[in-house]
Amino acid sequence: MAVERREYPRADLSELAEVRLVDGTPLQARTVNVSRAGVQLEADEVLRDRIFPNGQPLTPASRPRLALRIRLPDILDVEADGEAVLFRRIGANCYRIGVRFLAFRGDAFTALERFVYDRGR
Repeated sequence: MAVERREYPRADLSELAEVRLVDGTPLQARTVNVSRAGVQLEADEVLRDRIFPNGQPLTPASRPRLALRIRLPDILDVEADGEAVLFRRIGANCYRIGVRFLAFRGDAFTALERFVYDRGR
């Protein structure tokens, strides 16, 4: 039996998210789930390579910084800055990318907390 190691509850969320790299390059990814601490994105190999060039392993100093806009149904768009902390392959040309939130804009954190509380698992 798997043991849940996450500190914060998550809510399933399947929405398109706008992701911007540090250089301003806009990308899109689909969200898988979200918590008050971060978001999991679904990516193909092209997107994974844009965020993690050549799939290189990460050290804390080399984690890619991202700007995110995530749509929360019936609430608002959450705008946040984050860092990509991991990726894992889950199938042919399919990856999960974990992003930790670093800062939020406006009331985004409050809206995100409410969303996760209402729909969390």
